[in-house]
Amino acid sequence: MSVFTKIFIVINLALTLGLTGVAGSLFAQRANHHYSNYKAAHEVWRKTLADLTSEKKRGTERLLALKSSTDEEEQRASAAVKRYGELLGKKADLSKNIASKSSAIAEYRTQLQKGEKTNNDLNDDVKSLTGQRNTAENTKNDAVAFRNRAYNNLRETEDDVSSAEQAITNIKASQLVHMADIKTLEGLLEQARRKDVPVEKIAADYKKQMALKLDGQVDRVDLGVFLLFLDLGKGDGVLEGMTFTVYRGDKYICKVQVKTVNEDDASAWVLVETMVQGRQPQQGDKVKNHD
Repeated sequence: MSVFTKIFIVINLALTLGLTGVAGSLFAQRANHHYSNYKAAHEVWRKTLADLTSEKKRGTERLLALKSSTDEEEQRASAAVKRYGELLGKKADLSKNIASKSSAIAEYRTQLQKGEKTNNDLNDDVKSLTGQRNTAENTKNDAVAFRNRAYNNLRETEDDVSSAEQAITNIKASQLVHMADIKTLEGLLEQARRKDVPVEKIAADYKKQMALKLDGQVDRVDLGVFLLFLDLGKGDGVLEGMTFTVYRGDKYICKVQVKTVNEDDASAWVLVETMVQGRQPQQGDKVKNHD
């Protein structure tokens, strides 16, 4: 083998290796380019798939909402149809009612036309009744006036009766007082007879004793037996049979007659006939034997 042949072979081999390297480099660049394109395409596809999935979800939600809205619309439509049927029924009933009312109105008009004469008669009756009412009102007014006069007369009579009763009560009280005085005198006379004391002296002592003006008060009350206990006694000049007037402030209560006399106090019967209705003696009331 010649040198040129060897050189040619070496050159061919070098060229072959160079071309192989260039081809490999080109193939690698092309593969990298295809891989980059594939990766970008894969990312675009993945994003597109996610968008499609989201859009599908939204579409499903819209579809469900549309279905629900459709159901509601169907329910409203059904209710509207039912309401329309009810309104038609009411319209029919109203038409019947209007027809009935129209018939009644026509009948009423007929009766009204027939009753015009009767209405005139009724007006005459009303006028007559109005006159009778006025007459009755006048009679009523006369009766009220008579009743008022009778009531006033009755009140005057009641006042007269009350005054008479009060006068009778005062007379009875005065009689009781005089009777008490008589009993006191009789007791003194009896004592004078027993002690052989001149009547003139007894009378003088009695006048002197009765001339005393005594004032006291009620210490205790026993209304069960109508008995009062006074804070006046023999030391004050009280005698058995004396009468006292019981009063409270400026109000008259009753009269009492002395029953027993001690040195510093005395007991007295309530003269029931002299009591004022609604007033009863009580502890602390004042007593006096003079006006």
